Amino acid sequence: MDKIAIAGKCVTENMGIEKIVKNTISNPHIRYMIICGKVPMGHFVDNAIVSLIDNGVDSEGRIIGAKGGIPVVKNLTKEEVERFRKQVAPINMAGETEAWKVMEKVEELFESNPGPFVGAALVSHAERIQATHTERDYVADPKGYFTIQPSLQTKEIIVEHHDINGRITKIVSTTTYVYRHPSDIKVRSMKPTG
Repeated sequence: MDKIAIAGKCVTENMGIEKIVKNTISNPHIRYMIICGKVPMGHFVDNAIVSLIDNGVDSEGRIIGAKGGIPVVKNLTKEEVERFRKQVAPINMAGETEAWKVMEKVEELFESNPGPFVGAALVSHAERIQATHTERDYVADPKGYFTIQPSLQTKEIIVEHHDINGRITKIVSTTTYVYRHPSDIKVRSMKPTG
């Protein structure tokens, strides 16, 4: 897994692909995308990803040449789509469920890594609102509140739920492994501890 930046599943050729694109372009070290595993019935995610990289999108956000009824990415800018198309080469192994075959391909691609993608940083076009409040704006949630703390010693992110009186009721920790490059953060496991 140290040679894989992101591993996950995608079952829709619209919002699922939007999340893939946004996560991928945030890390210029991701240069290949291996599409593998079971193909969801009634969805054509593999076809939509390859079509997006090969053809782009039309003015309505529809992926040009993609199959299915919903290959539309409404929350991606033209710049994000073009960055994704230039940064990533698709490796279509759709239907392949043998992990060793996928890892064989990972090893091959790792050896031919072209290095990080070089391109201008993208700026979000979503409206940004500065949050402000005064004491009288604050209303406590009757169910309590959360605190989030990273621990460099244990390499965990610790989330604590406190009741309205400040007592901790639950603790959830996520073990993370941080690699040399700051964009290479991977989450490995979730373990409730309280």
